[in-house]
Order: sequence, then C-alpha cells, then structure tokens
Amino acid sequence: MLLIITTIFTWFLWGFVMIHFEPSVGAPWSRILFYGSLTLALFGTFLNIGIAWNTRNLGRMPSGMETGIIIRHTALLTVFILIVLNLAAIRVLHAWSIIPLALLIILVEFFLDSLVKRDTRRAK
Repeated sequence: MLLIITTIFTWFLWGFVMIHFEPSVGAPWSRILFYGSLTLALFGTFLNIGIAWNTRNLGRMPSGMETGIIIRHTALLTVFILIVLNLAAIRVLHAWSIIPLALLIILVEFFLDSLVKRDTRRAK
C-alpha cells in the first residue's frame, strides 16, 4: 500500500514540475527535476504493475528472488523509456534508433539473467 501511495505522490510531483518549471527551455536543474520525478514515477508505476501481475498469476505475493527480477525488469524498462525521451528531446530519435536500443536492453537482461542462474547453480 505504501508503494502505491508513494507512486501517486511521485506522479503529483512530476505534474508539479511540469506546471511550475519549463524543462525544455529552463535551467539545467529544471531538467534534473523533470527527469528525476519522471524516473521515480515510472519506476513506481511499473513496479506496482509487475507485483500486481505476478500476484495475480501466482496467486500469492512474489518471493524475494521474484521481486528482484521484477525490480530488474522495472529498472530496465524505465531506463529504456528515459533514453528514448532524452533522444527525442535532443531531436535525434528515429524509428530505426529505437530498435538497437531495445536489443541492447534485451541483451543486458539476458546477461543479468545468466548471472543469476549461474549463481543459483553454484549455490547447489
């Protein structure tokens, strides 16, 4: 419940930054506030969705290892969206530039997943 409340608060914080600051033409700290509040809001939203999805599919709350995987997926998705938004802000985003970025994020996920599986095998 606390996670839901803090996520709602971060979306209000992001809205406050959008209303009172102009991130596209303002000072550098206004861009930092914009991306910082957006990062927290997206991360909280995706984390809530991931936990709710797994709870619904598993019929129970996710375990510690499953929660770690949800957090990793949430972080990678948030980073992907923020990079795409930054590329759009500096006007270098093209449809063909999203595909290599998505492939890079997927490769990072496979790499991190292989590290977890290797550590799990060593523990046995």
